[in-house]
Amino acid sequence: VDELDGEKIELIRWHEDIGTYIKNSLQPATVSHVNINAEEQSAEVIVPEDQLSLAIGRRGQNIRLSSRLTNWRLNVKGEVEAMEQMKKDVAQVFKSDLPDEDEE
Repeated sequence: VDELDGEKIELIRWHEDIGTYIKNSLQPATVSHVNINAEEQSAEVIVPEDQLSLAIGRRGQNIRLSSRLTNWRLNVKGEVEAMEQMKKDVAQVFKSDLPDEDEE
């Protein structure tokens, strides 16, 4: 069955691993990586740049439906944006570990 009362129906394969379940819920978009924050029940979903609009969907519908289905707060980022954020985070960690010039 492809439609029910004019509504398209998609079957999503459930998986006990939430990262895999989130990936399944966003198909046909290709997901590169899922960063899970179990404490906040949220996930950062990293996708290739050419898959970003497919993962998000028109007016955010795909990511919104995946969030409802998985019951997790999802944030989608392209690989470039995710890499830039990771570089900033790493730089911040190293910067905070360095002694202040006044302390030398």
